Amino acid sequence: MQKSISIAKTRDPYFDIIKGVAIMLVVAGHCIQYGNGTEYLCDKEYFENLMFRCIYSFHMPLFMLLCGYFFYSSASKRSFVKVVSNKCKTALLPIISFGVVSFLIWKVPEYSRKFSFESVCVGLRDCSNHTRQSLWFFWALFKLSIIVAIIQKGFKDNKYVHVMVLLLVFIFPIPKITELEKSVYPFFLLGYWTRKYNWWNKIQHINNNYVLTFLGVTYIICLYYFHKETYVYTTGITIWKSQLGFFQIIVDIQRMLTGLYGSLLCLFLTKIVYDKVRIESAVKVFSFLGIYSGGIYCVHSALIPVDRFALAFPDNMISWGGDIRSCINL
Repeated sequence: MQKSISIAKTRDPYFDIIKGVAIMLVVAGHCIQYGNGTEYLCDKEYFENLMFRCIYSFHMPLFMLLCGYFFYSSASKRSFVKVVSNKCKTALLPIISFGVVSFLIWKVPEYSRKFSFESVCVGLRDCSNHTRQSLWFFWALFKLSIIVAIIQKGFKDNKYVHVMVLLLVFIFPIPKITELEKSVYPFFLLGYWTRKYNWWNKIQHINNNYVLTFLGVTYIICLYYFHKETYVYTTGITIWKSQLGFFQIIVDIQRMLTGLYGSLLCLFLTKIVYDKVRIESAVKVFSFLGIYSGGIYCVHSALIPVDRFALAFPDNMISWGGDIRSCINL
């Protein structure tokens, strides 16, 4: 009991607040995408919505920076087997649980109208596929954690091996790793290195006015050029044999810089507000959202009708060769 109390006292609310902000952005993005009518959804008008562009330019990179940041400490204290075991509990278990629940909510009524042994078999198969394609962010977290842990334990955490694997993932199609999972890999690795090399503490000593000015200007410039053809959903990320040719590299770099500058701007703005204008009621609310951000993400995703997933799908995403239908459930 005393141990849990001491942990609660030493826990930094700032990171919970950031996660709370990020999960609110996820929900807001879904509301814009799915809450403005079928015509708006079918015509993909949300891609050019300014608020949607802003949210989707950095909200998942921000989450992955945080995940990578905390993964370093967790993985450093555990063996590879324990790392995998932990990720099975924190990532795979929610995927399976909420994948099955969302399938029961939205799809079971279709099978119950024509109940038979065959329909049960088809339902079980569809449930398995649906679960496999649910909660792409948790799948990304699981897969990237395993990749980074393998390099940490098997290659002495060699940074050149990390970079080489990252480049291979970006250049070539990799079985069982989708375009969305690839797109957040650099941010997970960057968060991991930030904790390892203590970059966050070093950056905070820089004059905040200079940092905010630089990040604000660069992010606004990047956002100005962030449009429908910049999203990973419309262009993909794999360079090898891309339909965009050499331009794919430019799009990938533009997308990563936008995500990085947006994430850093959010981190610094939240830090300044937290340090200087701290409102305890707001701290409690956002901390609560941050602590339970994983559960909020799961429940919120499970409540979005699956037929709206298909409507939100850009047609060319299927050509990427992965389970891309999972990717629109952000």
